[in-house]
Amino acid sequence: MNNNLIFLHLPKNGGTTFHSILNRLYSKDSTFTIESVTNSETNERVFVNMPAHDRAKINLVKGHTLFGLHEYMNENTKYITFLRKPADRIPSFYYYVLRKPNNKLYKTITDNKMTLYDFVTQVESIDLNNCQVRWISGIDDKEELMLEKALENIEKHFSFVGITEKYNECLILLQNLYHWSTPYYMVKNKTINRPMVDKIDDKTIAAINHYNNADNQLYEIMAKRITQLIENTEYMYLNLAKLALFNKIYSNEFGRKIAGNIKRKLM
Repeated sequence: MNNNLIFLHLPKNGGTTFHSILNRLYSKDSTFTIESVTNSETNERVFVNMPAHDRAKINLVKGHTLFGLHEYMNENTKYITFLRKPADRIPSFYYYVLRKPNNKLYKTITDNKMTLYDFVTQVESIDLNNCQVRWISGIDDKEELMLEKALENIEKHFSFVGITEKYNECLILLQNLYHWSTPYYMVKNKTINRPMVDKIDDKTIAAINHYNNADNQLYEIMAKRITQLIENTEYMYLNLAKLALFNKIYSNEFGRKIAGNIKRKLM
């Protein structure tokens, strides 16, 4: 592919599933995946320190990273990412950490017997409150400044900002934008055994919204844009039905074997 992209994978925003789609669309040789090497460190420096001629071969960088890596790629490189309502993202993140003993925040929660409310109001982490504006802005500052910078970066450097609540519609928009094949998938890394938002007490929801005010504002702005794009896209519902069919086939082992056999015969 000639499209140089950075997938900025915000925590608990459907990113692991999206990785699996990108893995089919880009070759391993042209992809660099940012991964954890310790509890608090990634291999990002490996990419930054690559010889320039090796980095020039990379068309896709994907993973947990803050805005800024485009400075090490071709000048036509664009970012893509997905946003999520904080009232959905934060509980998902909390329960995700609870089932990951190797997560850097696991001991903080368990040693202090933190509730979700405690987690929101007491923990300081770039992955938690106002995470989305912090990562997209690339700065750690007052929330209004992070929001302003995030919107500026989106206008200048992002080709697409989706929302997880309209995940399939966003995949169709991306398919049209980048002329991808059908972006079918199986859901990956879904947080299980977590209460739905309507089961979380009002005090905790209020705290989430208070500590994620900038994230909520960014989400609302981008959700309006996405809704407009969806409404203006021809054959959206037909393509959604096609994607649903592909997902149903792909989620079944027998279906994957048949699809694989057909693909091999057509090649």
